[in-house]
Amino acid sequence: MVGAAEGRSFVGTRRVRLGDVDTTGRLRLDAVARYLQDVATDDVDDADVSGSEDHTWVLRRLAVTVHRWPRFRDSVELVTWCSATAGSAAERRTTLSSDGDVAIESEALWAFVGADGRPARLGAQFLARYSPHTPRRRLATRLQHDVAPPGAVRASWPLRAIDLDVLGHVNNAVHWAAVEEVMQGSAGPGDGDAIGGGWTVEMEYRVALEADDEPDLAVVRTEDGFACWLECDGAVRASARAREGT
Repeated sequence: MVGAAEGRSFVGTRRVRLGDVDTTGRLRLDAVARYLQDVATDDVDDADVSGSEDHTWVLRRLAVTVHRWPRFRDSVELVTWCSATAGSAAERRTTLSSDGDVAIESEALWAFVGADGRPARLGAQFLARYSPHTPRRRLATRLQHDVAPPGAVRASWPLRAIDLDVLGHVNNAVHWAAVEEVMQGSAGPGDGDAIGGGWTVEMEYRVALEADDEPDLAVVRTEDGFACWLECDGAVRASARAREGT
C-alpha cells in the first residue's frame, strides 16, 4: 500500500503527546484516527474543494495496518492522497512514518452525499483538483461486516458530551476508543506492551451515533484477534474486525 500515486499529495506532521498514548506510551488507535481525520481535513482545506453547504463527505470504511507503534514524544509525518475516485465516492490513503520508516498505513472510503442523504456525483472542482492523476475505478461502498452473533459478550458503552463534534454526532475517531478498550482487554490490564506490533483493523460505519443514544459494545474473540460492534437497541451503528499481523 505504501507510496502515493503521481499527482497531488499532502504532508502533515504531528508529535505524539500525552493525550495520544496508553499507560505504556504506545500511540492509541483512537489517536491515530484523529490524526488521519485532521490531515484529511487539512488536505481538503488546502485544495479548497470543501464542496457546497448542502453536500458532505461520509466515512464508510477505515482500514488501519500497524507495522509498529509510534510512541510518546515521537515525531510523525503523515502523507495523504486520493488513491481512487468513482461517481460518488473516493478512496483516501495515508501513511504515518516515524524515523523515516512507515509505521502505519490506512485506507479510507468516503461517500459524497447530498442534503437528502443520498449519494451525489463528485463535483467538477474536486475532479479537476484530484482526478487527473487518480485512477477511476469501481469502489464498493456496500458494507461487508456481519452483525454481532447472539453469543457475543455485551456491555454498556456510555457516551460522553466530549464525544460529540460540531455536527452533533459522535466523532468518527471516538469509535476507535471501543476498539482500544477491547484490544487492551486482550492484553490484560496494564499490559499494553503485550499488544506489540503488527495489527490490522477495519472499521465500518453504518449509522451515526447521536447524543441521546445508549450504545452497547458487543465483542467476539477470534483465534487471531477479535470483532466488535457498537449497537443501539440491537441495531449495529459501527463494527470493527481486528487481527494480529499485517
